[in-house]
Amino acid sequence: MKHKKCIFQMGVGLFLTTAVTLSRRVWEARGTAEILLAISDGLCVTALLYISVGCLRWISTTGMFDIFGYAVRMGVNMLLPGRIREYSGNFYEYKLAQAGKRPGRLSGRSLILDGSIFMVLAIIVTSAWYAVA
Repeated sequence: MKHKKCIFQMGVGLFLTTAVTLSRRVWEARGTAEILLAISDGLCVTALLYISVGCLRWISTTGMFDIFGYAVRMGVNMLLPGRIREYSGNFYEYKLAQAGKRPGRLSGRSLILDGSIFMVLAIIVTSAWYAVA
């Protein structure tokens, strides 16, 4: 099951890399250096996106964003009485309730791993671009 998720994420990453590379008008490139630069841009955008989202998912499993959820629920509760009654207590009770709903500790690990692979590929292609240019 985990391998299918990583393979799917790699496929989406390759699609995103291709889309960014094509948006750089790679078909109008005048030489190998421009093609390598467009491919490097696509790989780097995908890598940064995957690493950023993976880190956000990992941080969210630690409970760092619980205060924002609590603030929104309390704000809605104050503006629309009767709308939310389950968390009328304090932040500690809300945090304990959220801890039971949270996924595993390393939920963004596969995104960070895939992003790291794309970043290594981007560094290799950029090195090839420096060699050609």
